[in-house]
Amino acid sequence: MMCQRCGRRPARYHVNRTVNGEVVQEMDLCEQCATETGQLPEGGWDPHAALQLWLTGMLGVPQSAVTEKAQAAAATASCPKCGTTYAQFARSGLLGCPECYQAFQPQMSSLIRRIHGASHHEGKTPVRTGTGIRKRHAMEELRRQLAEAISTEAFERAAELRDRIRAEESVASAGEGGEGR
Repeated sequence: MMCQRCGRRPARYHVNRTVNGEVVQEMDLCEQCATETGQLPEGGWDPHAALQLWLTGMLGVPQSAVTEKAQAAAATASCPKCGTTYAQFARSGLLGCPECYQAFQPQMSSLIRRIHGASHHEGKTPVRTGTGIRKRHAMEELRRQLAEAISTEAFERAAELRDRIRAEESVASAGEGGEGR
């Protein structure tokens, strides 16, 4: 495919122009045209810079649930070891030291949840040998749902979940007793 701007060189980059979350223009550009239009920095593509730009874009997304006071406190938060502020991290996408993870933990956990969809690593479960792991995860999820139902006082739902947990536990214990024979 040829560059849609100059029409002379092969296109190496697909560029989307987004306004208010909607793609309004798509172009395939060669490296020179992408650099000339400001889509690439001078000197070409730098994967570290791309990650940095993406991360700062993620940091710059305002969250309506966060109050202005909390945003101001987050912006002034700093690492006690290296002195990096959260505002510096938001601009550069780079932390100053390993202690920054602890210093910015509240902001980092929401960022990690937005990026990965969870704040803890789930991992993959092998299809053939992961039956026990999948059952354990299912039981953990049922217990989490039970605790949530109790905390929201949804007692009918809590009773249903309790009964499901008991049934699963009795099936599991019956299976363990039958294996040794």
